[in-house]
Amino acid sequence: MNTNCKVQEYDNTVQAYQAVNNLQNAGYGKDHMYLFAHDKSVSKDLTDRTNTENMGVAEKGVMDTV
Repeated sequence: MNTNCKVQEYDNTVQAYQAVNNLQNAGYGKDHMYLFAHDKSVSKDLTDRTNTENMGVAEKGVMDTV
């Protein structure tokens, strides 16, 4: 199992969108990418636009979600 993890902070949505494209061009699958934002609507917009994954109960665990 590949346990490589990359965490990066971006100043705006354009930078985040470009990073997703760069990672995809480098061979990373979008089904292994997660985007987070302080604002829930921005986070949803980013994941919708980039077709990346949402973090749900399965990824976070029941206790962290509650």
